[in-house]
Amino acid sequence: MLLTATVALHALAGSVALVAMWVPIFSKKGGRVHRRAGRVYAHAMTAVVVLAWAACAQNLALGRNVSGVPLLALLALLAFGNLRFGLNVLSVEPPSRFARALALAMVGAGVGGLVHGLVDDQVLMLPFSALCLYFGVQHTRAYRAPPVARNARVAAHLGNVLGSCIAAWTAFLVVTANGQLPVPRLLVWMAPTLVFTPVIVLWGRAWARRGTA
Repeated sequence: MLLTATVALHALAGSVALVAMWVPIFSKKGGRVHRRAGRVYAHAMTAVVVLAWAACAQNLALGRNVSGVPLLALLALLAFGNLRFGLNVLSVEPPSRFARALALAMVGAGVGGLVHGLVDDQVLMLPFSALCLYFGVQHTRAYRAPPVARNARVAAHLGNVLGSCIAAWTAFLVVTANGQLPVPRLLVWMAPTLVFTPVIVLWGRAWARRGTA
């Protein structure tokens, strides 16, 4: 009963996040609509992550879907870590201890996920563990020497928040479409990464050019 309620609330928060994310993407950056919709997305995604971890813990306690728990927990961490860094990087204040600990947690989870994927032949763990490790290292380095230029901070904000969108859409597609579409399972898992990564790269370069113009 508790697990059912947790999953239902998780799905509701996820639906809000998946809808709200498009408004900041297409609205004027830094404008009122962008900021307000961004806050809605941030709150919804935070709820998604907390409820995802709660569902993982309940599944472990009940002995259900135990093999899938590590990957789902890793996706939640990837989404939350990128979201929090994307918001923190806009501030000129020093990063909090929680922010630094979150970055280190991503590094540890990435390494652990790679080991788990290789030892237990869990292929899907490998790309997402590599992403978690990569972003964790980048966040840790950035907290030590944060970007000073505004455009660099905005580019980091956009890239990392979109990174959280990748994790959100990955979870959505896996739950709703996996096994229902006539495409390989791996493609369903990797589709959001393949779609959003070029956008992140091009957006980052565009803001970098603004900074040097």
